[in-house]
Amino acid sequence: MQLIYTAVWQVDWNVAIVADQVHGVLSITYGVIALALALTLCVESPVHLLMRSSEQRALVALRHLQRPYMVTSEMLLRLDEHKLYVAANREMCLGTSLQKGYPSVLKLLALRLLGVLCLNSIICCALYETGNQLVSSLYAWPFVVFGLLRWCGCFFAVLLMDTTGRKKPTLFGIFSTGAFAIAYANLFGRTPHMITALVMLFSLQFFAGLGQCASAAYLTEGFPLRLKPHMVAVVYVVEQVARLLLCSFVLSIAGITAYFHCLGALSMVLFLLGIFCLPETRLVPLAEAQLKFSKWFNKDF
Repeated sequence: MQLIYTAVWQVDWNVAIVADQVHGVLSITYGVIALALALTLCVESPVHLLMRSSEQRALVALRHLQRPYMVTSEMLLRLDEHKLYVAANREMCLGTSLQKGYPSVLKLLALRLLGVLCLNSIICCALYETGNQLVSSLYAWPFVVFGLLRWCGCFFAVLLMDTTGRKKPTLFGIFSTGAFAIAYANLFGRTPHMITALVMLFSLQFFAGLGQCASAAYLTEGFPLRLKPHMVAVVYVVEQVARLLLCSFVLSIAGITAYFHCLGALSMVLFLLGIFCLPETRLVPLAEAQLKFSKWFNKDF
């Protein structure tokens, strides 16, 4: 939505309302919609309820999270697993929590920062320059396709999270991102190949969305319970700082080419590291997922 809005809005339109005001109205509208959905559809975490000693409410939450909506022996077993998980984390001291959470922070920072490198002002500048060399007047359609493909990559990955798992789509997305980044860098600036370069950039965004989707699930699974909010906050803060720093760069054609070469190389390095370091947490209890993340090496698929 941000990409489409930025591309469609024209500064020379003779309108009383300015772009920032429209942006503010859209933010308020989406915020109200998100709040309404949260109040009506979202179910509170059973683990969070157990931390507040609300076992009955945790049971109700588990009932809402499964189909059919009834109390079963499997659900009671899941409740016992959550109770053991909460008890084990309560006994964990601060030093142990930091020690177990440190590898998770580094892994998720690397994954999330790769996502920042795949969608920022430099990438949008590359999209503009590529489209501008194809047609004399750049319309909004490249930005619309660009944004939709990023969304489609995330949507496609969501369907795979509980079937093929988290690790395989993530690694495939990272590898494909690196391959398309290198291909784009080799084609960018060569006028006869600019249409192919634009296709490479579109494909890069689809696979970047595919490779980043699992990071949201990993954020909920990878950290010790005591420090989870703080460690998630650290990841988000560093991610946003990196995004702001990238906004300060205005690159030339040669600079954009070098940037995509670096992006491709980093993606390939993270792909190789991910094979050995990222855990597979599909259908795994939180306690086991946390244990996997605390290890530096996980070769499971």
